[in-house]
Amino acid sequence: MVDRVFVTGGCGFVGSHLVHRLIEEFEVVVFDNLSNAVRENVADVEREVRLIVGDLRDADKLKEGLKGCRYVFHLAAQVSVERAIAEPVNDAAINILGTINLLRAASHCERVVLFSSGAVYGEPIRMPIDEEHPRKPISMYGVSKMASESYAYAFYKTFGLPVTILRPFNIYGPRQRRDSQYSGVISIFAESLIKGEKPVIYGDGTQTRDFVYVSDVVEAGVLAAESEEAIGQVFNVAAGKPTTINRLAEEMIRVAGKKVKPVHTQPRIGEIKHSVADISKIRKILGYKPEITLTQGLEKMWEQINHQSKLKQENQVYFSGKGLT
Repeated sequence: MVDRVFVTGGCGFVGSHLVHRLIEEFEVVVFDNLSNAVRENVADVEREVRLIVGDLRDADKLKEGLKGCRYVFHLAAQVSVERAIAEPVNDAAINILGTINLLRAASHCERVVLFSSGAVYGEPIRMPIDEEHPRKPISMYGVSKMASESYAYAFYKTFGLPVTILRPFNIYGPRQRRDSQYSGVISIFAESLIKGEKPVIYGDGTQTRDFVYVSDVVEAGVLAAESEEAIGQVFNVAAGKPTTINRLAEEMIRVAGKKVKPVHTQPRIGEIKHSVADISKIRKILGYKPEITLTQGLEKMWEQINHQSKLKQENQVYFSGKGLT
C-alpha cells in the first residue's frame, strides 16, 4: 500500500515542485485555496493527485483531507507584505491560527514538516546565521512565521507531535512569480530582461543574500520527513554561500545573453544588508547537500522562462488570427 502525504500550498511555487517530487513515491493530497498560486502548476500531474481547494481557517476541511496521511508538508501562507500591514488580523488568522488548525488536525500523522523562513532572524548580529541565532523579525511575515514555529514546537513538547521546522533562505527557480513586487529579486530581474529592460538594483548592490534553488529545498523537505533525528529540530535550508546583488545581476545578464547594464536606485528603507546561512547542522544530521550552483540554477530558470515566453507569443499570434490559415 502506497503511503499518503498531505501538502498545504501544493499549487504554489515551492509546493508544486514538492508535489512533483513526492508523486514518485507517495499518494499525494494537495490542499490549497489558490489565492497565491495557480492550478496550472500541478496541471500535468493533477490526475495523479487529490486536489482539495480549501482554506487553512476551515478546520473541518483540513481534518477531512488529512485522513490516512502519514506525512504533512506545510507550505501554505499569506505572503503579501502589503496585505499583512493593511490587514494584520487577517494575516494572523491565516498564518498563525491556520497553522494551529493544521497542527491539531495532524495529531495522528508520523511527521509534520513546517516550512518557515530565514525571515524569522531579522537583522543578523553574526554570520553565518545558525539556528541558535536570535529571532527578531522585522516584517509581519517574519513575525507570523516565528509564531507558527513556536506553536509547532509547543505541540511537539506538549502532545508529542513529531514536528520538524525548516527555515529556507532566498529560494528561486521555475514557477516563481514574476508579476508581483513581492517576487524574489531573481524573478524581478528575469522579468526586466524578458521585456528588454535594465535590471534595477536598490542601493549599491553590495548587499548579499543566500540563494538556494527550489529542488534543493524540496530535497531538504523529503529528508526532514524521513529522518527520525529530525523530530523536534530546526534546520536552515540554503546554499551556505553569500552572493552580492551586483554579481547576481551580472550572472543573470550573461545567462540571458543580453547586453545591458543594471540601473542603481535608492536603497530600500529597513532592508537587511547581509544574509548568509550556516547549514552545517542540516548537513550533519540529515545529510543535506545543495546540488545546484547559482549559475546552473539561473540557466535552468532562464530556459523555462524563455520557453514560456515563446509559447505565450505563439498563442497570441494564433488567437489574433495571424496563425490561422
